[in-house]
Amino acid sequence: MEHLKVKSAPKIVTYKKDELEKTVLDTMHVISSVVGSTLGPGGRPVLIERYESELPSFITKDGVTVFRSLGFTDSTKQCILEAARDAAIRTANEAGDGTTTATILADAIVTRISAFCKENPKVSPQRVVRHLEGVFKNTIEPLVTSLSRKVDSSTPEGEDLLSAVAKISANGDTALSAAVMECFDITGDDGNVTIAELSGPSSYQVEAIDGYSVPAGWEDSTNKYYSNFINDPGNHMVSLPNTAFVLYNGRLTQTQTLFPLLAALGEAWNNGKTIIFNYVVVATGFSDDVLSSLAINFAQQKTLNIFPLITPQSPQLGGQFDLIQDVAAITGAVVFDPVNNPLMACSEEEAISAVGPGIKHFEATRTRSNIIGFASEELLEARIVEVKKQVSSAPSVLDSILTKERLAKLSGGIARLKVVGSSNGEMKEKRDRAEDAVCAVRGAIKHGVLPGGCWTLLKISKVLNDMPDDPLVKGTLWVALQEPFNRLLDNVGLSDDDIDSLKNVMFQNIDDHHVYDALEQKLVNAYEAGILDSTPAVVEAIRNALSIASQLGTLGGTVVFARDRELERSEAREDIHWKREATEYADFIEKRQ
Repeated sequence: MEHLKVKSAPKIVTYKKDELEKTVLDTMHVISSVVGSTLGPGGRPVLIERYESELPSFITKDGVTVFRSLGFTDSTKQCILEAARDAAIRTANEAGDGTTTATILADAIVTRISAFCKENPKVSPQRVVRHLEGVFKNTIEPLVTSLSRKVDSSTPEGEDLLSAVAKISANGDTALSAAVMECFDITGDDGNVTIAELSGPSSYQVEAIDGYSVPAGWEDSTNKYYSNFINDPGNHMVSLPNTAFVLYNGRLTQTQTLFPLLAALGEAWNNGKTIIFNYVVVATGFSDDVLSSLAINFAQQKTLNIFPLITPQSPQLGGQFDLIQDVAAITGAVVFDPVNNPLMACSEEEAISAVGPGIKHFEATRTRSNIIGFASEELLEARIVEVKKQVSSAPSVLDSILTKERLAKLSGGIARLKVVGSSNGEMKEKRDRAEDAVCAVRGAIKHGVLPGGCWTLLKISKVLNDMPDDPLVKGTLWVALQEPFNRLLDNVGLSDDDIDSLKNVMFQNIDDHHVYDALEQKLVNAYEAGILDSTPAVVEAIRNALSIASQLGTLGGTVVFARDRELERSEAREDIHWKREATEYADFIEKRQ
């Protein structure tokens, strides 16, 4: 947020070692204490005030939601918070669970790295970072992979394991875990699940709907312009009802390429020839020029809402084009390309025909987009037949696997998990846990499961302790990996002596998969008791925590902008005014349709 010229913009510079170290450690400790208070059965919920006007505060026990809500008035602490937040959010996006563990780990590793560098000033901080990265890559990651147990979701045993993962990720909510498993029964292992919120008596409902899922969301598609496109800030997503599609098999580098078609669509809407106001442009890539133009346009009133959706990279030759053709079968839109069918000036009727009749709803989260509904049953069935032929003639095992995934998405549709709550806060809290559970089950299907209750972290800690003498590893990772277990037991009221005693017992019986059931307060077999984590949740928690901690633990200085309260208040007023007018205009569009 820099509104003055670069040379005159005031900044706050922190470079003194003791002052900087204290600021980093204090900030990380506050974050870890608040987010860590939600860990495990003994975790406490956190009350969060909404930033949207006229919306009540809500209570949640979801770690990443708590982390996203945090903020500091101090510019330096806020900058450190935003850097540390990346560990939790990346873990949530890539694994669905393990966000609180990643936060606690990041704090513990930052503290240990900072102490090690202070005690050993002659050791290069870069060497410390590289060594820890090497330990993760060469020891920790292979160890976790070897400990993981694969899951066959087609067997009763596999379903029980996945249900246990869902239950743990949903904070013990058996009704939610059952609903999540019902969703996967509908969609199959690929797990295209969308979550909706409804007002009413507390419950969960599952509905099978026609649709298609694209493994790319607003993060990959819009880059730094994402905030301009998010029109559902409460759920941090893009939501567009009654949407048509512009499909382009190529990279859009100039706004002028799109303008003739979009201008014709705008005129058709103004003249009452179409009721569609929302459009998604699908392409293999977008330049900053195109993204900035679409971002500015999206924020303008009384203009078409146009969202750019990138086709994700595929290891399969022609995978991006195949996805565009699949979307064409779902939406009924024409596929343009720069050589055979370029975008050019056209009549209003031609433009309406090119984008198809539209679908019921489009939504884009950070990493995934869902096309809900389909334009033509005949087009879809014809595409399914075509993809089935591609499966039978696949030239390699990889091509066969990827094509089968596409076939499953075309024919399986999407399961909608409806979260019903009596208040906004309840619905938000349930939705957060539902998203975690869905991602955790998806990760467990692909990569397997591990004993929960921080068992894997203690196992890694024991292996590292048994390695040849390595003061850096034993002074940092060996201690830090035990911190989530300490916090888990501290949250259920155990004393430090009790925690140390239980830890020693678990170390002695670590290979028997014994974990501490914090709810029942006894040692149990993890697989028999159903206390399980998905493998990606554990791996990504360690990876992302170590990544951010390696940077924050070796900082040499910070440079941040001073906060201008009057400017921020002015921007807040303008933002509220724009949202109010946008809501009123959306109501006008809905009535017109």
